[in-house]
Amino acid sequence: TLCFVALCFVPSAALYAQDKTNSDFTIKMNQASLIEVFDFIKSHSDFTFIYGEQVKNSPLKKNVNLKGKTIEEILDSLSTLYGVTYQKTGHTISVKEEVKKRETLRGVIRDENNLTIPGATIVLKGTTVGTTSDLDGAFTIQAIPHQDQLEIHFIGYKPQVVTATATMNIQLKVDQTSLDEIVVIGYGTAKRSDLTGAVATVKDKELTSYTVTDPLQALQGRVAGVSVSQNTGEPSGDYSIRIRGVNSILGGNSPLIIVDGIPQNSSSIGSYDIESMEILKDASATAIYGSRGANGVILITTKKGKSGETVVNYNFDYGIQKQIKKLDLMNEREWASFYNEYLVNAKILEQAPFSEEELDQMGKGTDWQDLMFKSAPISSHNLNLSGSKEKLHYYVSGTLLKREGIIPNSSFDKKNVRTNLSMPVKNWLDVNLQMGYSALVGFNQSQGGGAAGSSLMSAIYAASPHFYPYDE
Repeated sequence: TLCFVALCFVPSAALYAQDKTNSDFTIKMNQASLIEVFDFIKSHSDFTFIYGEQVKNSPLKKNVNLKGKTIEEILDSLSTLYGVTYQKTGHTISVKEEVKKRETLRGVIRDENNLTIPGATIVLKGTTVGTTSDLDGAFTIQAIPHQDQLEIHFIGYKPQVVTATATMNIQLKVDQTSLDEIVVIGYGTAKRSDLTGAVATVKDKELTSYTVTDPLQALQGRVAGVSVSQNTGEPSGDYSIRIRGVNSILGGNSPLIIVDGIPQNSSSIGSYDIESMEILKDASATAIYGSRGANGVILITTKKGKSGETVVNYNFDYGIQKQIKKLDLMNEREWASFYNEYLVNAKILEQAPFSEEELDQMGKGTDWQDLMFKSAPISSHNLNLSGSKEKLHYYVSGTLLKREGIIPNSSFDKKNVRTNLSMPVKNWLDVNLQMGYSALVGFNQSQGGGAAGSSLMSAIYAASPHFYPYDE
């Protein structure tokens, strides 16, 4: 953009040298932002400007043509032109964005064929204010014209961001990528645009966004209708997964897991070995897999070698685990006072075991939670190589996961080695070989039993703060 700037001072140059703040300005700028105008004035006068991020980041650009104007006249013109307010104190000018009220704006959502789109989502960017288009594709929303931005979303179309105006005619473009996406459906593959069943897809990048002991744990919070909950705090990560709720009171509720067409446990593979996961949630799962698929089916497709040179990847993940919430328990003095009352009120003892002098000498005692719960690391190493040589495609991967428990002497180690080999023999025949090795080693502290003894977790919360763990 061509920007021409001219400046004239009146009266004479001698007067300008004495007092630049009382001079008249001539400013001519094309498509200039407000900050560019301020910089120009600062470079030719003694004025300084103070403004916030909203003024600084304003996208407005205007043509400015002011001739022989005082600084007050220029500021009045800029206020109207850019929608700001100002306050002049000496040589300092404070500028802030003019507070505008939201108005009721209207618009219509259409597709590339000029057909209206009902049910599109319109959200005021940066807020939770939103609405949806009606059966005629029309919508109304409270927004500030020429300032607020609207985000428009609809399944199968590319998201779009537009600046709010009094009347909007918005055209969405088809997202061809999502429609052409290939989805595994149990008895083959299909384009998502041709799919009618309830199938959810989770790609490899989502599965490796954080470190888990089992790939299925990465589904937590990512798929509608799929609930993943951890049953215990053991490092091995014992968990349960439910698809569309509990289906049986007495029978099992776990879904069927299929890895490359073979039913098996998901713990035998690593997260980095998975290409995608498909979750079959409706009756189509039962139609394909019978009663075994009554609780849903999770189809796991592992990575395979691709044509080209050998590609080597190394992935390392590291995290820290800690107790989420510390329970507020009694300290030593509070526990002793309670114990006195309990023994006397229950008529177990006639006299309280702790005297007032002993109570006065007591402090916080032993905090068993601080003593037993520690921060613990979790790390994962993955090395894989893939490629092809002539007709042979190969993928070889090794994973080492180490997870320490937040309780001493508890841990979980997982080692996986996986190989996928494939080679076309005829136009109608492909030979595939899959080999895998998995070793799981876990050390868990007891969580069974009651508070009286066999459960370490219960003992931590029930142990008296009057006792000490070390000999003195």
